[in-house]
Amino acid sequence: EQVDAYLCPSSFLRDKFLEFGFEPSKMFVSNLCYDISLVDNFIQENKFSDVSFSNSTKGNDYILYVGRLEDVKGIRTLIHAVEGTQIALKIVGAGAAEEEFKNLVREKNLSNIEFLGFQDKDSVFRLTMHSKFVVVPSEWYENFPFSVIESFLFSKPVIGSKIGGIPELVKHEETGLLFEAGNITDLRSNLIRLWNDEEKIKA
Repeated sequence: EQVDAYLCPSSFLRDKFLEFGFEPSKMFVSNLCYDISLVDNFIQENKFSDVSFSNSTKGNDYILYVGRLEDVKGIRTLIHAVEGTQIALKIVGAGAAEEEFKNLVREKNLSNIEFLGFQDKDSVFRLTMHSKFVVVPSEWYENFPFSVIESFLFSKPVIGSKIGGIPELVKHEETGLLFEAGNITDLRSNLIRLWNDEEKIKA
């Protein structure tokens, strides 16, 4: 009762709080949660001005996942989706399930998947800039994932799961593609489709 207003980073979060009985007149959606000066400074410091990031994939044919290595992040689904394809996947991050995922990749002898561990912000920006696209395969509620925002700032499309606040950012067929969370077949078909469509990646 002492709070005048709540700022919600997504409509998804606002709706959840409304379900919990919060006063609608106090709930306001604000997507202004990312400090874009992080990317601006990176571009200026590395003299990347006037670079078309969407054309910076030459010699760097891979897709990228950035985040914690936990089951709820959908990484197991992503690994299975990449299995049997020619798609190269780089996984950035650390977490409780890291060794489990590495063992899974070793057991399946998947040479197209590489774990890069924790990376600093500049390294993540470089990896994003040179990727073909980014994948956010979460299987739990995401609110306003920075990995999506950063991908867009580098003109990279995103394949994301239809859960939480992700569909508010990833517009299907416009800024990327959406798939049913946890659905290996759906994710694989979207991965292959975008991997093979250079024009759509650059658009």
